[in-house]
Amino acid sequence: MDARALLQRFCALPSRDPRAHLHTPWLNGPYAYASNGHWMARMPAANVGDFPAFDPDKHPRIATALFDGAAGLVLGALPALPPIERCPECDGTLKRATADCANCEGSGVFMHDGHTYDCKSCNGAGLVPAMAGVDGDTECDMCARTGYQMDAVTLPIACGSQRFQPAYLAALADLPGIRFANGIGNNAARFAFDGGEGLLMPCDVVAALDGIRY
Repeated sequence: MDARALLQRFCALPSRDPRAHLHTPWLNGPYAYASNGHWMARMPAANVGDFPAFDPDKHPRIATALFDGAAGLVLGALPALPPIERCPECDGTLKRATADCANCEGSGVFMHDGHTYDCKSCNGAGLVPAMAGVDGDTECDMCARTGYQMDAVTLPIACGSQRFQPAYLAALADLPGIRFANGIGNNAARFAFDGGEGLLMPCDVVAALDGIRY
């Protein structure tokens, strides 16, 4: 994965988040930033190409301050993680194998004259093979670009005094050269990888990066 695609992975998915300004990285000073509200990363702008310029009315004004505040956290090895299931939709590829059937809107059935029939387009499955390049149907929206299972039954993993969403920790473990440092109290954890650095909010913080007034 090239640097530009890697940074894009930290952005919010349009299907999960209506904030268009978080759907793509943005440039601010020497860095390009990306965030979905739960994690944030930055990489040297010279390494990732052109992106929209920082807009104080849209983009997080606190991004630079958050990184400055975490600079004192000493990076080390990412804690050993228990087995974490791959995303059942994309199996870690970040690409959907299927998309909702347009004819039945994913229900698998349709009504006619008071009778219910299986949809012929998808044989009642509600799903059809994803079509590349069609409204982003090939991008998995179940795992928030982590590649790992993310749902209400996955329990947070304790790292020191903080707890984190397992899917995000597993995704960090896949990054080249990953190093990690727990945050203090409710502050974000710090991580670094080959070519960039980032922040991860603990699960216990109600006002995550998307809940702070920018």
